[in-house]
Amino acid sequence: MKKIVGKMSFILFFLAYSCLTVSSVAATPQCGKYLIGQTVPQHLVAQVTPTDKLIAYISQLHKSNSIGNRQLLTMAKALETGSPITLISEHFVKIDIPSQTHRDQLDQYLNDPSLDLTLLSRWLNQQLHQSAKDDRDRQKTNLDISRTPVFHAVYPESFGMLRGSNLMPVRLTHPYEMMSTPVTQQHWFDIMGDYPSHFQPKEGKGKMYPNRPVESVTFWSALVFANKLSIKNGLEPAYDLSELKFKKGTSAARGTLEVVSGELHFNAPNENFYLTLGYRLPTNAEFEYLLRHQNIKGQELEYVWFDANSSGETHDVGTRKAITHEGLPFYDLYGNVREFVQDASSAFTPLGDDPFTRESPFAFESARASPTRGGGYKAEKDWIGPAFHHTQSWERGDDDLGFRLVRTLP
Repeated sequence: MKKIVGKMSFILFFLAYSCLTVSSVAATPQCGKYLIGQTVPQHLVAQVTPTDKLIAYISQLHKSNSIGNRQLLTMAKALETGSPITLISEHFVKIDIPSQTHRDQLDQYLNDPSLDLTLLSRWLNQQLHQSAKDDRDRQKTNLDISRTPVFHAVYPESFGMLRGSNLMPVRLTHPYEMMSTPVTQQHWFDIMGDYPSHFQPKEGKGKMYPNRPVESVTFWSALVFANKLSIKNGLEPAYDLSELKFKKGTSAARGTLEVVSGELHFNAPNENFYLTLGYRLPTNAEFEYLLRHQNIKGQELEYVWFDANSSGETHDVGTRKAITHEGLPFYDLYGNVREFVQDASSAFTPLGDDPFTRESPFAFESARASPTRGGGYKAEKDWIGPAFHHTQSWERGDDDLGFRLVRTLP
């Protein structure tokens, strides 16, 4: 992206590019008809405010992917709370000129005392809602869910996680995308090339049920799947498995992978799990946020495969009603299979902003177990709830246990 030089050049850029983007909130909606290279009437130039200039600059950074929805969301929240605003992150921003240049320019605009913060906040929220709408439109295409993992964007707000008998405040400061279903047997085969699931067709009718969730895979096998999917999609893997020693005779492809020693690391600054770039397991907080987004009490038969309607087996994903967030569907969150999450139980996790318990699975010599969320096809009705979880050994898979992946959005 070329550096914008000089006041008049920037004004022309603003009038030509961003007026169409911000005309619903900016003071100069009529300027959208002027294109780069055309003469702009002076009375329109005079109407361009410092807020218009800042919106134009942010618009161009966003369009060129120099900043993402994460930064827009951060800015919107900072405006609500009066916190300092930082849009540019060295870890996520990849631009043609040094990011410090953009930081300096943004700081200059943000320090202008005449900024209309109400207008800026309204524009930011419009952009985020438009991004969510665009995502919904993209997902309306008829995808074969068994072959193509479908991810939906989540822009979380503050919510409460249960601690004892009280809901304690939690805030996820990053948007993320989550699979709309658990990983299916077909997804697993396409990435790993094997059939680990307990539930398979009878002899002569194929080796898998492609649309059923993959199950009977260990925690470590799920991490390998996540890394392989990241590599396939050109992303840096979230997990660094290089220091782990795996048990001889176990296999990630078969879902039996076990670890005998070593330490798991995350590929992110300061090993901040939320700053990884690749696909990963969700945290307790990320999973519970969606569970709490919609109350299904009294409607379990419509939303969940559990012991009352499952006939003792898994079912095709996406065949019960979905939990919806911003109009986007998330299936089987409460049941079909239980699902791995990354960190320890929320009962032991410090809450607040971006809760995560580093001791699981970093402290390899400790419990060597992680919680699972949702309820499997074996679950009783009383086990279905946003705070309910089981504990699962990292070294064992079960026929009612699967997983889905998330990815932190830039």
